[in-house]
Amino acid sequence: MLAAWAKGKGWKVVEPRRAARIIGRARAGLHPVTGRPCGIPLAPSSAMKRWRKVLGATGVLIPSVECNTDNGCRLRVSIREGFDFTGKPISELVAPFDAGAAWPDAMARALPLLGPPEKNDDKTAKTMGLLGTLSTGAGNDGIRALPERLSLFCRPTRAADGEKDVKKALSFPGGDAALRSCFAETGSVDLLVETSADGRVVRCESINTDDAVSRCACAAVLEDAVVRRPGRRMRLYVNANYHPADVVTKAGGVVVTAYVNTRLVFKHSGRAGFAFKPVVSDPAIADWAPPADSAVARCFSDAGKELEITATADVVFDPAGRATSARVERTASMTKDQQKCLRKVLMKSRAPCTSGSAATARAKVEVSVRPAGSPRLLPAGLLRGR
Repeated sequence: MLAAWAKGKGWKVVEPRRAARIIGRARAGLHPVTGRPCGIPLAPSSAMKRWRKVLGATGVLIPSVECNTDNGCRLRVSIREGFDFTGKPISELVAPFDAGAAWPDAMARALPLLGPPEKNDDKTAKTMGLLGTLSTGAGNDGIRALPERLSLFCRPTRAADGEKDVKKALSFPGGDAALRSCFAETGSVDLLVETSADGRVVRCESINTDDAVSRCACAAVLEDAVVRRPGRRMRLYVNANYHPADVVTKAGGVVVTAYVNTRLVFKHSGRAGFAFKPVVSDPAIADWAPPADSAVARCFSDAGKELEITATADVVFDPAGRATSARVERTASMTKDQQKCLRKVLMKSRAPCTSGSAATARAKVEVSVRPAGSPRLLPAGLLRGR
């Protein structure tokens, strides 16, 4: 429906079924043309960037419905160059939207009314979206090692479902062991879940990648999760975030930061004003996946009570996106065993398939070990994101 509207306005639009097939294959880690294995599964925005030439597209139409208590709901369509929030905005259009009607009817009525927002456009409207969680391990007693944890955070896809009622809408009466078993290391999945009026989960699908972890998580949610307060059907965004127990060193330190920072270069970009870009020899592997934080942390279980490390690392990938070699700079505070462990862990990195030959990615390994009970400082890397 949106594609037909855009074509009527003179935009060149990729045929929706073709786009869905290309992105669907990339989400499963397959080549969009041949269907053969082709590196890691990609989230939709990464899939569009990686396969933009196959798609024949240079930008996206992003529809969203936003609501507030004063002005009701409206449809917003953002037209932008590029495939994520850093893309250059081309046009922003809004129209009233009847959230109480069936969406095809509401969409059909809203699309012809789309136009530029007023100058005093309300920026406080609630937009349905995803929010993850971050456990800091900080309390009044300072740094402490946290045990294994699994958090589940829900948000409604529709304003009519409210927010307060659904943040903890799902529960696992028989335990969440099946969901925990989906994660071998630190990780998270974003799911779209539909529930029935009698409190059952009747549908689940991954929002981002179509991979083994997401499929396992959906199976666990369908089998074990129930709605705390049944009585109506709902559609929910569900973020499941897992972290194994924090690493405690033999000397009593706590590994509070341990990750591979893949985005190193600061650049101004689009509406966001700035973005950190990856350092890669082939743009095709820009969204490569480093090893999980928990795997990096275990390399420092032999550290003392306090340690700060920032080391450069390079990973080489073959055309299929598999790591073939890894190099880690050894700093003055890093032991040979820690360096060897990091090289081994970095070999677990994966990437999208390259443009045809081997490709190299550069990163920074950042590790911080602090004594238990000491004040917690926010690591600089968390300000930049991953």
